[in-house]
Amino acid sequence: MKVIFFIFLVIVLFCTSVYANDFSVSSPVIKIVSVGNEVVETEIVLINLGKPQAFNISYFSNKDFIFLDNSFFYLRERDSSSFRVILDGKSLDEGVYVGQVIVKSEKEEQEIPVVFEIETPFPLFDVSLEGYRVELIENKKELNVDIKVYNLKGQAKEVTLNYFLKNIKGDILFSETQNLFVDKQIEIKKTIDITDASVGDIIFYVEAVDKEIISIGTSSLIFSNVLIAENTDNLDNSENIIFFISAFIILVLVIAFLIFN
Repeated sequence: MKVIFFIFLVIVLFCTSVYANDFSVSSPVIKIVSVGNEVVETEIVLINLGKPQAFNISYFSNKDFIFLDNSFFYLRERDSSSFRVILDGKSLDEGVYVGQVIVKSEKEEQEIPVVFEIETPFPLFDVSLEGYRVELIENKKELNVDIKVYNLKGQAKEVTLNYFLKNIKGDILFSETQNLFVDKQIEIKKTIDITDASVGDIIFYVEAVDKEIISIGTSSLIFSNVLIAENTDNLDNSENIIFFISAFIILVLVIAFLIFN
C-alpha cells in the first residue's frame, strides 16, 4: 500500500512540475476601440509563479503603434509587477490594426495578441460580431461569423462592408467587399475558408463604410487556430521524450524506495 501511494505521489509531483505555468498575466488579449486618433493605454499585471527570475517584454505591430513603459523585470517567487501597453493612433487612419506583446521568462513564452480599432466619431453605420473574447477553433476548415449591421443615423441607406482576415503579423489571409442596403438593422452570416490559415492567433474584422466614405465603424474577433492530433501516431516527439523521462525517474525512485525500505 505504501508503495502504491509513493508511486502516485511521485507522478503527481512530477507532472505538476513539468506542466505548471511559469507565470501568468492579467489579460490574455488586448483589444481596444478608440474613437478618433488618440493615444490609449492599458495595464498588464505579471505574476511570477516559479522561482526568482528575470522577465523580458517585447512587442510587434504591423504599423508601429505599440509602445511599452517597461520591458524588463526581476521578480521573486509569487511576486508581481505591472507594465503599461501604449497604443498610439495619432498617425493612423480609421481601421483595425494588429500586433502582439511577448512576455518571456527563463523557460516560457506567452504571446498576447493586440487588436486596435479606430472608428470615426459618430459613424453613420456600425457593426457587431457575435462571439466570445477569444474564439478557439480546432481542426476547422472554415469560420462562421454572425454579423449585425446598424444604421445609426438613418441619413443614408447604402453601406459597404469590408471583410478582412489577418494573422497576428498583419498579413492579409482573406479580404472581400459587400454592398448592402440597411434601413435600420440587418443580420447576416459570413463563412470564410481557413484551410490555408496558419496555426496561431488570427483576427477577423469588418469595416462599415457609408457610400460617401464619411465615416467608418469597426468590429473584430480573435480566433486561436489550434490543430489537434487525430490519433496517437501524430503525437509530437517532445511529448514522447517527456513521457520516457518521467517513466525513468519514477522507476528509479520506486527501486530506491524498495531497496531502502
